[in-house]
Amino acid sequence: MINNMVSKGLFGDLYMAIFIGKIIHDLVKASGLKAKAVADAINVSESTLFGIYWKNHFD
Repeated sequence: MINNMVSKGLFGDLYMAIFIGKIIHDLVKASGLKAKAVADAINVSESTLFGIYWKNHFD
């Protein structure tokens, strides 16, 4: 039972990360916002934001 709860938590976190990444990617692409401004607003590094953008772009 504990293993099942852990796996659901891990997959839930992964799903949420992918979902948030998609929102960020679409926001940057659609609005033309500068990556630095978006990165500052959501409190991540600019390199992380570019990683999210390029991973989503090429997948």
